[in-house]
Amino acid sequence: MKLSKMLIVIAVVIAIVVIIYVVIQDDGVDIKEDEDIEAVNTTEDKQYMEIKIADDISELFVQSMIVNSKGEVIAYHEDELKDEKGYLLLDSDGQLIKTIDVDFEGSGQVFTLDKDDNMYIFTLDIKPIESSMIVDASYQLVKMDLETGITEKQDFFMTIEGTVEDIQDKMIVKMLYDDDSLYLLKSNGAIEKYNGEYGIEMIYDKQSASDFVIDKEGDIFYLSRLEDVDIPTTAITKINPETGDTLVELKFEDKLGLSSLVYDSYTDRIYQLSEGSIYSYDSELENEAMVLDMNQLSEFQFSFGFVITENSNIYAMLYKTDKMRIVFYGDADEATITARENEVDSVVLTMQVLLDFNGVYRKTATAFEKENPGIKIEIVEFGKVDSKEYIEKLNLKMMTGDGADIFMSDFPEVTFSQKGYLLALDEMINNDPEFDITDYNANIIENSRLDDELYVFPVRYYYYANVINQKLLQELGATVDSSWDLDDFETVLDIVESSESEAKVFDQNFQGDIMATFLINLDKYIDYENKVARFNDEKFKRSLEVTKRIKDGDFIDEDVNIYTTFQGLGEGRNNIIVFPFYLANYALNAPFELFEDSFEIWKSPGDDGIRMGAIKVGINSSTEYPVESWEFIKFLISPKGQEISELNGFSINNDYRTTMVDVYNTRIEAILTTFPDARYILDEEVAALEELDKMIGNKMLMENILYESIKEEIFSYLDGEKSLEDVIDTIQNKVTLYLNE
Repeated sequence: MKLSKMLIVIAVVIAIVVIIYVVIQDDGVDIKEDEDIEAVNTTEDKQYMEIKIADDISELFVQSMIVNSKGEVIAYHEDELKDEKGYLLLDSDGQLIKTIDVDFEGSGQVFTLDKDDNMYIFTLDIKPIESSMIVDASYQLVKMDLETGITEKQDFFMTIEGTVEDIQDKMIVKMLYDDDSLYLLKSNGAIEKYNGEYGIEMIYDKQSASDFVIDKEGDIFYLSRLEDVDIPTTAITKINPETGDTLVELKFEDKLGLSSLVYDSYTDRIYQLSEGSIYSYDSELENEAMVLDMNQLSEFQFSFGFVITENSNIYAMLYKTDKMRIVFYGDADEATITARENEVDSVVLTMQVLLDFNGVYRKTATAFEKENPGIKIEIVEFGKVDSKEYIEKLNLKMMTGDGADIFMSDFPEVTFSQKGYLLALDEMINNDPEFDITDYNANIIENSRLDDELYVFPVRYYYYANVINQKLLQELGATVDSSWDLDDFETVLDIVESSESEAKVFDQNFQGDIMATFLINLDKYIDYENKVARFNDEKFKRSLEVTKRIKDGDFIDEDVNIYTTFQGLGEGRNNIIVFPFYLANYALNAPFELFEDSFEIWKSPGDDGIRMGAIKVGINSSTEYPVESWEFIKFLISPKGQEISELNGFSINNDYRTTMVDVYNTRIEAILTTFPDARYILDEEVAALEELDKMIGNKMLMENILYESIKEEIFSYLDGEKSLEDVIDTIQNKVTLYLNE
């Protein structure tokens, strides 16, 4: 299948995730006390509820917020399409005080207040030079009159010129004033301190910060992802502003999605946002308290930041589908509290997941519960455990009758179906007059069957494909086509090895998992039905030998990366034959623009088609609530359920999958003025990806613990630690034992 006009620009991808379209009006905020109260969240000191704010305010594309000494909130909003921007002044109880128009060029997202509530803005103006890849970015510090919106330039100016990739490490992310010192957080993670004359005094860069705050004592707290650790870890670190030395550090292995910090001078506490939940700590980073779980109150996909007012009310910036909303959380009224306390007991379903990244499943559960008040969903996470421990714990739960009602994603679907742990879904689907299976991608569903039974339903899916440079193959004299096998592939290796050209077979992405997936389809050597392993097959042995030949030979260009190739940089399009490619989203993984007619999508050599993977959901056959569990699965795969995790694979829902193309194109339209080389996703490109369904071959059923075990042995051979014979024998024995446990 030919690929034509593929599209991707990394800078565009970054931008389209947060470009929002809204209708901006001048009406005031209307807090509706007696309606639109959606839920209540209780903490030790305060009970919150989401309080409805008028749409023309709540749905503005707000990019940043701060609080002044009066407890009022200043929020910057911008609509690039309408060329409208300005600031909102909101009181501590959710009311709009006024809007402030501005007179400066560029964006005013980075702003702060000094101790006297004077407002300073680092305006950013980006102009493309010749194309979207080369830009000139200029920062100008201005002082703004909050009454009039008039700005006065200060003697602090910065310019950055280069590719989008160049400037990404030099952007100003945040600034704060403390006494007469100005602090800037750069996108490379460094915090810079400037004196009153804007001379740099100190740089804090021992760790790469993603956010920072300063408390009333002048101590700096910053948020970072720790490096050189075995388990992904984030941390809040308190440092001495004079020396940069660490005073206190609080590490997290369970809160990987920490995105912002807030210092509340009224309570003298540090607040942090983690996947929609807000926690607080004292000045020594002790006495953690859960403040608010927004996932239980609101429907959204990402939470970008929040502020706390003097009454401990909260404004949050929440992104949903194609809108950024300001959501206000204030005191729950007595009627709502009483109603919650007197609520009739609901059916409680548990859904087991390995990790609820960004709270996607909690958010989906919240949306479902609002439409189904008699059913509650409890998300149960195992968290950060290795594959072996995860499977052991999951199996123990099933054997002791403590298994969840619903399983999501990383459960061993083959083993569970063979042991009778999973409910067959066909009868339920056929007997549900409200469910039409033709609304969903039939090819993906059929590829998810086990022994002709549908035990799991794919929620979202993705492809493993290979983009082949046919033109380069022809120039090298290789007469192979998309039906190629291992013999054909070795012929290509022979030709490249003897060629005097600069041609390489793979780019640097061949390393890692691709070495265990491009040539070696592990599922082909496992007969799950008869519990037989066939890794002593001659083809598996040869696949390993060919893979090692690639690794040890001169077939990989370590200087070429598929993503920079998509940006039109480097020589990847001219000298690389094979781009193994993971396709999971129209906008992120469809670089049609840069591939000409000489490029095609092929299967891996020797496979019977390209490979498909999926995020799948199944129902425990022992559940007391099969009907309610099926209702939740239907919600997961409905357009509303699918939009909550839009970036995580292709949607199984036909309507929503095509709707998202329109959403992406709308976002792309917004950035054309800054990135004129950005391209819309075209109908023929969508059709090309839809055709991939017809190219799917073997099912990908490899259970994670088994895959990791096999992969470990494969790499011991590729790295020269074990002989080929020893590795094959070990894999054969391990898999046979696993299948018959």
